[in-house]
Amino acid sequence: MNAKHVISALDAHLKPIGFTRSKSAWNRRIDEVIEVIDVQVSMSGDTVTLNAGVLDPTVHKAIWGEEPPEFVDEPLATVR
Repeated sequence: MNAKHVISALDAHLKPIGFTRSKSAWNRRIDEVIEVIDVQVSMSGDTVTLNAGVLDPTVHKAIWGEEPPEFVDEPLATVR
């Protein structure tokens, strides 16, 4: 199974429960937080790692002095 198959399979499960996808990452806003899931493909392309996090917009603004971006990448998550 290659990365495209993994992304497609995840998309099929995550989209119906409210996640939106950009490339190999998904976001979903639940109340005051943004949930983030990301697929990281190994350099050899034969394995993938799922990364997950939660971003609290209030904490993000307090730390960085600005609102979070429209779509949040996993490295920006408050908790990863």
